[in-house]
Amino acid sequence: FFTTASVVDNTVTRQRNYITMDKGIEDSIRINMALITPENTIVGYVLECSTHLSVAISVLNTGFRTGGQADTKGYLGSVYWDGTDNGRLTMTEIDQYADIAVGDTIRAYSSIFPADVVIGTVEEFVMARSNYYEAKVRLATDMSKVKRVLVADYAYLAERAELERSISNQGR
Repeated sequence: FFTTASVVDNTVTRQRNYITMDKGIEDSIRINMALITPENTIVGYVLECSTHLSVAISVLNTGFRTGGQADTKGYLGSVYWDGTDNGRLTMTEIDQYADIAVGDTIRAYSSIFPADVVIGTVEEFVMARSNYYEAKVRLATDMSKVKRVLVADYAYLAERAELERSISNQGR
């Protein structure tokens, strides 16, 4: 399920930035739906809905987290915003044996965002600890210019979450 929405409010200068959209429950918007640009780049995901409006957490929010995966090389990591540069994210926990390089395209790897959604490109990386890399990723989305978004629903999100929760409850 995809629908379009207009952004009616968007902050980009705070530590905890949010996006308000002109679609809500009456428009089939639900919590945890992904927000992406028409160019297929990451924006955020829905946190709260009212009848006619929704509020989403922006990728430029220090509480935002998602998984990331290198486009062609396959290495994985955790992506977040450290609150300092609104054009750069951090990707951490990249395996020490990953074939990481400047210019690698990072795409979303999570149950919320469609797999082909672009997060950005690797600008630099360092060995953060003795067993993983940390990379600075140039954000593909200019968050200050987001006016329209696509709101995407992962149809099996609740089923996947329940299945994964059942495994973690078994101690595996």
